[in-house]
Amino acid sequence: MLTKLLKYEFRSIGRQLIPLYLGVLGLAVVNHFFWFTRSDYDIYLPDGLGSIPAVATMMAYVAVMVALGVITLLLIIQRFYKGLLTEEGYLMFTLPCKPWQLIAAKGITASAMTIVGSAVGMLSIMLMGMELSDWGGIFQMFGKIPWGELFRQHALWPLYIPEGLALLLVGVFASIGHIYVSIAIGHLFHKHRVAWSIGAYIGINILQSVLMSVFFQIMNRFDWHWMNRLFENIAPAWRAHIIMLVLIACAAIPAAIFFFGTDWILKNKLNLE
Repeated sequence: MLTKLLKYEFRSIGRQLIPLYLGVLGLAVVNHFFWFTRSDYDIYLPDGLGSIPAVATMMAYVAVMVALGVITLLLIIQRFYKGLLTEEGYLMFTLPCKPWQLIAAKGITASAMTIVGSAVGMLSIMLMGMELSDWGGIFQMFGKIPWGELFRQHALWPLYIPEGLALLLVGVFASIGHIYVSIAIGHLFHKHRVAWSIGAYIGINILQSVLMSVFFQIMNRFDWHWMNRLFENIAPAWRAHIIMLVLIACAAIPAAIFFFGTDWILKNKLNLE
């Protein structure tokens, strides 16, 4: 059922965001020809009437980039709030699935929206400022990397790729979960639900900061020389993997708390509008 929910969510948001992605990338290409020259890599603005379309396309690019960020955030909030906590929730909760599956489907989709939107933004900047020869240089650089030597020295270096992706996904999912649990808490009240949701979001932020401060103060009281000695006996390449796994676990803790907290509220305290 989760797969079907994800298919529905991705199909729905794709109709709204794909045109924006194409608009950002298209305007980036247009601005590249208006503003950048190969000779000195400086920003170049045509004189006279030629400056009017150049300025117009740059303003359009900035506007679409801002719209992409705002619409992505609004969709993250709207699809959770409207889909699960308003009249649509009566329909969604009649489906043969559990609340955690509904939350997971919307959280995974929202995380994908955030990551893809950020990637499109970065790609648009690169398209706007880089020449074709620069792209060729990037591919040549990857071709010159001694992959065989890397495998001989550290056979598990490819693990950095899934580890990095996992850290990114868990971190983004935790941020999305923070929004979801705040909305769910705000919905426990009968009046001023938006205000309570904003207050819950701020309160959770403050609580996280306090807990992190207390945690680090407690950790500073311990003698960690034994850990330094332990790390000295571990190969340097393995140290990086251990650090990555620790970072993933640290990001997964708040993600799990937010996810299961939202699930508990929807299962036990749901109050649909």
